[in-house]
Amino acid sequence: MLRFDRLFTLRALRALVLQALCLAALPAAAAAATTCTVDTVPWLTLTVTTGSAIKVADRELRVRVHDNGCVELHRPSFYRLAGDYRLALTAVELAALRTAVVPEQVRNFDAARVRSALKRQQLAGGKSGTASPEAFAVLDGDHFVLELRDRGKRAAAAWTGLHDVAEFYPEVAELQQLSRMVKAVQQLLAREDAAAVAGGTP
Repeated sequence: MLRFDRLFTLRALRALVLQALCLAALPAAAAAATTCTVDTVPWLTLTVTTGSAIKVADRELRVRVHDNGCVELHRPSFYRLAGDYRLALTAVELAALRTAVVPEQVRNFDAARVRSALKRQQLAGGKSGTASPEAFAVLDGDHFVLELRDRGKRAAAAWTGLHDVAEFYPEVAELQQLSRMVKAVQQLLAREDAAAVAGGTP
């Protein structure tokens, strides 16, 4: 039987491979899409640093969303469609994203409080024989950082192995909220209408 730490390492790697394959399947015609204009500082930024199992210098996926709906994407070198891209969100899409990413939930995310909640859940699981504090871990997990500027103020929330931990602990509301918001932003990475930026990373 696999220990939980090994199990979640394999799950994280499988998720990364599936994400890479999904992006690899995007049609080459996407590069011909119309680019948009970046304005000032991004309203929303997601940075995903892949786990240490990926041994490359460029390990970051980045999404930056501007107030005018212009989105900047960066896909690291191990993706077939690696490099820098832009896409333009419609007013409806931008409004939906603003609804999905809740500023109050980002501002109020408290990593120390979440760790305490996880510890309580692990201890409760250990008593019932389903888990133990020593057994659960996500090794080589991706590190997620969600940042936004709300009324001129910066807020950020971060967690390593976010989606796996949120799935394993559905009782921890803050992790569920952060995972949902991050997934909403991650969907932009697979958009087929992203246009390659001239002079960006090949």
